This record gives sequence, structure tokens and C-alpha cells, in this order.
Amino acid sequence: NFLSALTAVFGALVILILNPDIDVVMRYLIPFTIGGFLYIANADLIPELHKDVKLLNSFIQLISLLAGVGVMLLLLNF
Repeated sequence: NFLSALTAVFGALVILILNPDIDVVMRYLIPFTIGGFLYIANADLIPELHKDVKLLNSFIQLISLLAGVGVMLLLLNF
């Protein structure tokens, strides 16, 4: 865990030392980060949702998912 955490520190130091144009960096880092989160959601979270098949629990999960999307849209416009 410590070595994997050091990669974040190393990446931050590289960006600070190179001091590149932030728009160029963001063009590549944001899609990479989004891809990581999508992988986590697809590989870990969604199979957990399918373990419980009760209608009420499925409805609560759907409402929670939609609330999360709504919060992201609010943050985007904020």
C-alpha cells in the first residue's frame, strides 16, 4: 500500500517540476481518472447490487444512484 501511495506523490512532484500547461495535463488526466472510477464501479459495486433482489432494495438502490447523478450535475453547475 505504501508503494502504491508513493506513485501519487511521485506524479504530483513530476507535474510540479515540469510545470506544464494545465489544459494539456487536464486533457489527459481527467479521462484517465474517470476511467479508473468507472472500472471500480463496474467491477466491484455493480455485482454487489445484484446480490439482493428484493424489489424495495432495488428501488432504494435506483433512487440512490439517481441522487448521486443529481449531485454530480449540481456540482458541475456550481
